Amino acid sequence: MINVGLVILSVINCCYSTQVFLDTPVYSEVNPTETLLLPCVIANKGGECQWEKDGTPVGMFPSKYEWAGDVESGNCSLLILDLSSEYDDGVWQCQVTASNFVEGDSLISDGAEVVIKADPKDIAIINEGAISGSEGDTSDVECVSSGANPPAKLYFELHGNRINGNINQKNERVEGGGWKSVLKLSLMLTKENHNSTLFCKIEDISDTKLQASTTLNVQYAPEIKDLSNGQTINEGEPVSISCKVDSNPEAEVRWRKLDSNKTLTDGAIWTVNEVTKEDAGNYICEAENAVGKIESEPVNIKVNHAPVINNVGPSEMNLVTVDNRLFLTCEAEAVPPPLYRWLQKTTSGDILVV
Repeated sequence: MINVGLVILSVINCCYSTQVFLDTPVYSEVNPTETLLLPCVIANKGGECQWEKDGTPVGMFPSKYEWAGDVESGNCSLLILDLSSEYDDGVWQCQVTASNFVEGDSLISDGAEVVIKADPKDIAIINEGAISGSEGDTSDVECVSSGANPPAKLYFELHGNRINGNINQKNERVEGGGWKSVLKLSLMLTKENHNSTLFCKIEDISDTKLQASTTLNVQYAPEIKDLSNGQTINEGEPVSISCKVDSNPEAEVRWRKLDSNKTLTDGAIWTVNEVTKEDAGNYICEAENAVGKIESEPVNIKVNHAPVINNVGPSEMNLVTVDNRLFLTCEAEAVPPPLYRWLQKTTSGDILVV
């Protein structure tokens, strides 16, 4: 049976005068305990093959490091058995000494990283408690995971959506194996995100134990979400107006009558059991917290009440001579506006409508 590898090498050997690489090792990700073949094939091999890991020579040991081919014919590929991150994780290179002193054709391959896969051991968001700040502020959030190999690919998630902007991940090797990955995020705080949960997750890992989360506490100025409409009621009846306020922290809410500039109540509801005509007017709801203050549009309270005569003139008793004119006036207030009429009481006691 013809050895194809030997035939290829023999054909190439006839065409080169110095040693050259035909195949070299490449980046590899493998699981622990598996077997890995690192290729290294040389044409016109005349020197000695050897392997290095992280700059340190590696010898051949049965059941651990073995030649994978016919070294004398130029196949210096390495077989690594029972892979272990402790011994095998690192950068591997294939080297060949010069074929002779004159040629000086020694070879060394580019470094090929061998990664022994390992799941991350932990993950955490480095913030004490909730992330707090005022609306419009930017908060720097940091997520850390360690133990993974290759480095864990971290990402932040908010409202079920992955955050792609304003992020930066750095990785560094950890003594004893694996990587420490740090992902930083500059997060703009908005009112819509208050009480939301920010997650830090790892790509391709669904285990909820390997994800971290924190709550967003966003402080924002009061906003009036609901306000009573203006009302028209009769004197003596009850009246109540209210306003609903959204804010963080909780706002102090009060009602104030515009014409008196007096605070009527501390609270979102103002109630009068028996309204009087003096209660008629425009009212505003005020809400204030540490972040800001807001006033509502005026709420008009109109009180219907019976007429009240304020003035009759020229006076209560008027003397006038026969055939002269006398102008009488009557001033009254009422809601709705009153209709006026004059009554005359005669000397005989009769009452006539004038």
